[in-house]
Amino acid sequence: KSSQGRMSEKAIAAVSLSKVYYRTESGTGNRVPFYALKGINFELEKGEVLGIIGNNGSGKSTLLRVLSGITKPSEGYVEINGSVASILDIGTGFHPDLSGTQNVYMRGQLLGMSKAENDLVFDEIVEFSGVGEFIDSPVKHYSSGMFLRLAFSIIIHLNANILLLDEVMAVGDAEFRQKCGQKITDLVNSGRTVIMVSHDLRSVMDICTLTALMKDGEIVKLASPLSVVSNSYLAKVAGIEQTTEGQSKPVNVAGWKDEGHGFEIHSFEAVHGNKELMGIDFKSAEEINLRLKFTTKNSNVNFGITVTDFLSNRLMDDSPQYRTSEDSKQLIGTYDANWKIQGNLLNSGRYFVDIYVIDDNYKVIKHLPKALQFTININDSSEDGGVQFRAPIANGLTLDLQKHS
Repeated sequence: KSSQGRMSEKAIAAVSLSKVYYRTESGTGNRVPFYALKGINFELEKGEVLGIIGNNGSGKSTLLRVLSGITKPSEGYVEINGSVASILDIGTGFHPDLSGTQNVYMRGQLLGMSKAENDLVFDEIVEFSGVGEFIDSPVKHYSSGMFLRLAFSIIIHLNANILLLDEVMAVGDAEFRQKCGQKITDLVNSGRTVIMVSHDLRSVMDICTLTALMKDGEIVKLASPLSVVSNSYLAKVAGIEQTTEGQSKPVNVAGWKDEGHGFEIHSFEAVHGNKELMGIDFKSAEEINLRLKFTTKNSNVNFGITVTDFLSNRLMDDSPQYRTSEDSKQLIGTYDANWKIQGNLLNSGRYFVDIYVIDDNYKVIKHLPKALQFTININDSSEDGGVQFRAPIANGLTLDLQKHS
């Protein structure tokens, strides 16, 4: 369903979209309804990029097929302001026996372009795709990567206002994925609108202006990429326990012990600056103290930590082999280890701290992943703490080790 009046600034909108399929129940033979989509509602402004994420089977690809008009919804409707081009499956819209050149012109005609208009962009399509000398070969001989590169190159060079992309970043080498990301950004800056399904969370973070998390055919959260990816999706993937308020809390490692290697962890906590106040939410300018209390009975046992972001990129680490003081390498007794992270060092977002128990040969005895987590908020006025861009920190941890008397 198209609309020009009410949707003058909207590119695309989904209104109460549902898609019902039926399966036959084993034993009874009854037809049982299954909702692939259920009550989907959203609006997208011109020039926005919507990233759709979620587990396999959550309804992401079904939603794109409904938005593109390939699949009719069982309930609700789609409002579109402009022309739509899509890559939903590798090879969709291609005739396998035709050459790359013939498929380029056929696809253009399907989108309402004349041969003259196709001629103007043909060389650019071939150059961007990297297909080169194979452009006049039948596409049935193309690899999956060649298929995708040519399909993507065609739709971004043709006159479509709205692009629907399903896992474009999943096929192709790193160089092509980088080209795709930059080209999508360029298209959005020129006023195009993009909806992309992707499991590549870094691409979603880098490219999208809005992100939808889908589960069981429904959009369970629609917000900024940082908020959806960090606070909703990865919290579940990482197994971080949720409180009744919906906020994540750290996994409790207090009391964890290994009698064989002779050590015990009494507590691990994040503390605000110079205050004796534990927490998991910090302002960007605050100093953060990561405090570990432990006991060792063997001098060949020591502790190190790493700090990673919510995409598992290691940002900081401290391990005994990096330490110059011999007093901090061979430990017997009960200790308070305090790792200090200075203020204004980290971007807004969610961070995890892993504990490593290491022997005197620097071999890892035990790894306790995500033993602690905390968040940085740069701007209190926005839901996700605003957006700041800083380079990853090779090392930003300062250790202060105190032995109990």
